[in-house]
Amino acid sequence: MIQARFKTETNRRFRHRCIISLPGAGEGNFNDGIDLVKKVEDDRLCVKKKFKRGDVRSGLADHEIYITSHLSGHANVVEYQNYYLEPSTSESAIFTTYCARGTLLRMIQNYARERHSFPESFIWHVFISLTKAIVHLQYGTARSPRRSSRS
Repeated sequence: MIQARFKTETNRRFRHRCIISLPGAGEGNFNDGIDLVKKVEDDRLCVKKKFKRGDVRSGLADHEIYITSHLSGHANVVEYQNYYLEPSTSESAIFTTYCARGTLLRMIQNYARERHSFPESFIWHVFISLTKAIVHLQYGTARSPRRSSRS
C-alpha cells in the first residue's frame, strides 16, 4: 500500500463549476471521469480528473496528487492547480490547467486526415519538448541529471 501524504486534508476552497463532463472518459482509464471546469474566482479553465473510489482507499489518488503537485512548474509539464481529497467518502479529484490547443495525438490525426506532413522543425521541437519534460519528471528541478555513484 502506498504511504498517504494528504490523508486528512480536504481543499473545498477551490470553487469551480462544471462546463463539460466526459462521463465515458473513466472507462478503461486511470480515472472515474474527466470534467472541464471553470474556476469561480477568476474564470480560468481547468481539467478535473476524478479518481476511482478504490484508488482513493488504496492511497493511489493521494500519491498521484502528491507527485503531480511536486512536478508542476515546468514549461513542458501540465500545471497542477489544486485538489480535493475526502477520505470519509473516498472522493478525490485533481485539477490541472486546461491546454486549449488540445493534444498532440489530435494534431497528428488532423494532419493525417488532411494528408499534410509536419515540418521537420516542428518534429524537432516536439522531440526536444518531450525530452525536457521527461528529464524534469525524472530529476525534478535539478539543472542536470544526477550521476549515479555506481557509474
